[in-house]
Amino acid sequence: MQKETMICLSLDQVVANWQKLSPHLEGAQLGEDYNTEYIQSQIAKGHIQVWVIAGDLVVLTQIATVPNGDNIFQVIWAHGDFPDERLAFIFDVFQRFACLAGCKRIDLRGRTGWTRKLRKLPGVKAEVLLSCPVGATGWEN
Repeated sequence: MQKETMICLSLDQVVANWQKLSPHLEGAQLGEDYNTEYIQSQIAKGHIQVWVIAGDLVVLTQIATVPNGDNIFQVIWAHGDFPDERLAFIFDVFQRFACLAGCKRIDLRGRTGWTRKLRKLPGVKAEVLLSCPVGATGWEN
C-alpha cells in the first residue's frame, strides 16, 4: 500500500513550485467571491493555505474568524485526483491542523458533487448556499 503524503506548503514552497501548481490554480474560481488574482494575493499574504496531497491533488483552505470570535477551518477549493480511499487520511490531517490552529469546526465549501463524495465523513449538511444575482427573476438550477 502506498504511503500517503500531504503537505501544507510554505510561501517559499509555493513560489518554488509555482510551475507545477499554476495549472491547478489558474482556473481556480469559487463562484464570484474568489478569482485567481484574489487567491494568489491571499496565498502570498499567508491567508490561504495550499495543500498538496500525493502530488496530484491540490486543496486550498483558510482560517476564518466568524462574528462570535470563533476560528473556522474552511476547505474552499480542490483540484485533482480525489479517490474515496484518501478521505479518511485527508480528514484526519485537516482535523489535526484545525485543532492546532484553535478552530472550533471545519467547513467545506464546494460544488454540489462534493456532497456525494464526502457523505462518508462525520459531519452534517449544515446549510445550503443558493446564489442569485440581484435583479434576477428566479433561481437557476
